Amino acid sequence: MPSTLIEVRRSYRPEQEAGIVEAVQAALVEGFKIPEQDRCVRLVSYEPHRFICSSDLTRPECYTVITVTAFAGRSLDAKRNLSGHYRAARGAGHSGESCHDHPQ
Repeated sequence: MPSTLIEVRRSYRPEQEAGIVEAVQAALVEGFKIPEQDRCVRLVSYEPHRFICSSDLTRPECYTVITVTAFAGRSLDAKRNLSGHYRAARGAGHSGESCHDHPQ
């Protein structure tokens, strides 16, 4: 089971946080073909001064880091598949205006 950490630079409403976590979980299920019940996804929200990023970003408050720790045998294709599924899930799972509704 992969262990996944999502780090963001702003706060979200609880239902938005749940949507972000579920989008990542859905991507793991589809991209890595893990069972739905294999769940270890955490979301940490930092105040911007505690999580610096490039000053060149147009929306630095939207900067997000997702770290997936999985066994070394995952293929490059599986990793690419995971990324594509996350993008699709992110767009489908949210309502309202937020950082995660738009490409970053």
